[in-house]
Amino acid sequence: MRGFANIDLPFKDGAIAYISSDVWYGSSLNFENRHFIGHESYNKKSLLDTIVLKGIQANNKYWSEQIIGDIMVGYVNASEDKRALFEEAFSSIRKLD
Repeated sequence: MRGFANIDLPFKDGAIAYISSDVWYGSSLNFENRHFIGHESYNKKSLLDTIVLKGIQANNKYWSEQIIGDIMVGYVNASEDKRALFEEAFSSIRKLD
């Protein structure tokens, strides 16, 4: 049985970036954000594509969750500056075949 790995990277301003191997349910950090937009979990078809979910939280901070191949990356509680930093970093990740 294979387990899942999750790494959270907290920042002093309250933003948290993460990487996870749990592409079925995602990070618990974004559970409420996914639920708010009506997305509960991922399915096998999801894993064939790059999927990006994002939005603005109730506290006016940004969140995002992306499946890229067999990993998930995301962030929560990001200011506009941190959002731009995370988006740039995540855009450099490529799916390996």
